[in-house]
Amino acid sequence: MYPFKNILAATDFGPSSTNAVDLAVSLALSYDAKLSLVHAYAAIVPIYPVAVAPPIESLRDAAQAAMEGAIGKLRERVPGIDGFVRHGDAWSEILEQAKDLGSDLVVIGTHGHRGVSRFFLGSVAEKVVRSSPVPVLTVRSPHAHT
Repeated sequence: MYPFKNILAATDFGPSSTNAVDLAVSLALSYDAKLSLVHAYAAIVPIYPVAVAPPIESLRDAAQAAMEGAIGKLRERVPGIDGFVRHGDAWSEILEQAKDLGSDLVVIGTHGHRGVSRFFLGSVAEKVVRSSPVPVLTVRSPHAHT
């Protein structure tokens, strides 16, 4: 199974996923592996005490623009990099993309939430780790809550 040939890095374009993507780039270069990025967005954004549903087209367009920017910054270092934007629950969309690509490693950042904030926010990284049929490398944000 090793060395890795097809690495998928999940991104929400924030600091913790930036660290995960940086590590995924290093691994892809070390293993001469194909690297892909995935970002999943949901149509409903839970904001206590209500859920807000912005127009799906604007969410998709913003996600696609952010992905194109991320890929553009990495293309010089990783010429064959691909980026995918998916709609739905992040953890399941990440795993679906990994399956679709035949990825043999998923790299994902973690925010390090604990206690009540983790209960309300959930943990995409934890759900990916628990459900993935392939190895998952989690990268803790330097700004993670302890």
